[in-house]
Amino acid sequence: MCRARYGRPFLLVGNSGEEEEGKKDRKEFVKSVISIVVTVVIIILLLFPPSSPSESLSIRKYSPSPPPQPAVPASKLEAKTLKILESNGTEAAFNYALKVGLIRESLPPIPANSSLYKTLVKTYGEKLENYPSVAGRVQLLKAMGIDAKDP
Repeated sequence: MCRARYGRPFLLVGNSGEEEEGKKDRKEFVKSVISIVVTVVIIILLLFPPSSPSESLSIRKYSPSPPPQPAVPASKLEAKTLKILESNGTEAAFNYALKVGLIRESLPPIPANSSLYKTLVKTYGEKLENYPSVAGRVQLLKAMGIDAKDP
């Protein structure tokens, strides 16, 4: 019950049930129309694809990245590690780098038949000679079981 302006109560009588049904019918109609429009647009795009994609959708071609270069020792410790690697091999270089703190722990073994092993060798060379850091190279060589001193 509601009150009118002059304080008299009045009862609202309406077709609220019919109005709600009408709203539901309109919602269903709008959903159906949207579905049909989307379906028609998809069919048109499938039948008549755009002749050339816009610049934002096209695949951009970038120049290939330059091949990796050998690491340049950034410190005296790295220079000495590299010297040990070349003269005494991977094991000695790894132990030295571990002792002086260039390497904190060893990596788990990387099997020679794994895709990681093959990718590293393909990218950085047979003895990872083009790996970007001295400590990383020594650590990977040890994990891969490659001795840098071997001919």
